[in-house]
Amino acid sequence: MIDIHNHIIYDVDDGSKSIEQSIRMIKAAKEVGFDEICFSPHYMEDGYKTKRDILAQKVELIKEALKKENIDVKLNLGEEIFIFPELPDNLEKIVPLNDTRYILMELPLVEEVSYVEDVIYRLLSYGKIPIIAHPERYLVSSKDFSYVENLLQKGALLQININSLIGYYGKEAKEIATKLLKKNMVQFIGSDAHSSAGYNAIPQSMSALKKIISEDKIKELTEINPRKVLNNEEIEFDKNDFENAENRPKKWSLSAILRGVV
Repeated sequence: MIDIHNHIIYDVDDGSKSIEQSIRMIKAAKEVGFDEICFSPHYMEDGYKTKRDILAQKVELIKEALKKENIDVKLNLGEEIFIFPELPDNLEKIVPLNDTRYILMELPLVEEVSYVEDVIYRLLSYGKIPIIAHPERYLVSSKDFSYVENLLQKGALLQININSLIGYYGKEAKEIATKLLKKNMVQFIGSDAHSSAGYNAIPQSMSALKKIISEDKIKELTEINPRKVLNNEEIEFDKNDFENAENRPKKWSLSAILRGVV
């Protein structure tokens, strides 16, 4: 499996605090089935903002430590970007997942921001594709499920946290994550691990996941689609794949925007 959402790089955000902890996290990830990881430390305009060269240096140090311990896990670099209105015009500040067109983007957990659709539209117009991190955790999702559906219709992709399925983030997040999976609205499953505990819980979460979707679908969300992201390949998704899509707002697809038909 490939994990595109985690906080393993040490001393840059609210995740790992030391290289030793980073190595423990990667060992834990390996034990539960991840053989490739795309790091995604937080980037926040008003908070965490580690420069790319510092992140790259830490990645190399982690690689050296893994080599010494004979741990075979492939590593890539990205960031989890906390949305801000000027994001599409400041792409030079951020690190997309493996420097591809794909941007892992986080929304506020509690408050609803009015400019989400505008940011999605402009990112698409610049050839970038936002992946919304853990939509099941947002308060607005629990109040109005159509909010999540609209993000997907507008051209964003969705990544849920696997541990949401066992109530790791509360009952409502569990219910929404389950509903998203059942409605075939999810493109990626990640860990969002901030410590080894996040990985240690995954076997239980995987058991829950297998009761919801097929083995083939699990492979798509944990291996095939993440591989396409890291290779900068297109993720095929039909808006009619989920229920009653014809009654929802028109999707702003990247191809439509580039053709000028939106």
